[in-house]
Amino acid sequence: MYVLILEDETPAAERLRRLLAQAVPAARVLAVLDTVAGALAWLDAHPAPDLILSDVQLADGLSLDVFAQAV
Repeated sequence: MYVLILEDETPAAERLRRLLAQAVPAARVLAVLDTVAGALAWLDAHPAPDLILSDVQLADGLSLDVFAQAV
């Protein structure tokens, strides 16, 4: 399973990585991104991940904007 993490707080992102590794050892984190702009650019340049774990508030806006604009 390929996972993208959208989180602007480093400790929270690292905790998500650890929990995911424990729960699904085969999961591979493709990237950890902290901005809406970065997430949109990444999604534009890469195939869609199987799962996106996302904080609501990112450094430059709401993660919901990523989902609204990425379709």
